Amino acid sequence: MKITVGSEAPARRAVTVRFVPQDAQGKVIPAVSEAEFSGKENALFYARHERVLHVGLGARAKIDSAIFRSAAGCGDDLSQEDRRASFGLAAR
Repeated sequence: MKITVGSEAPARRAVTVRFVPQDAQGKVIPAVSEAEFSGKENALFYARHERVLHVGLGARAKIDSAIFRSAAGCGDDLSQEDRRASFGLAAR
């Protein structure tokens, strides 16, 4: 597995990981119901066609470095299961 962090577009076969605070759950594209992706801590939603993994961060006021480490671990778990070649992290 290769993980890259940057502002440029990830490689064509890479999966982009987006960290989503709970109050931004409604901005996930493609639109999904809260039942499908709540935005709660470590909630996962993989948009297969867009090759984007959304990872929930929970309440914005409670986000800290421990929550980011936990969220990054969720992405790593998926990559191990799915044997992805590379992941790109997108922070906005």
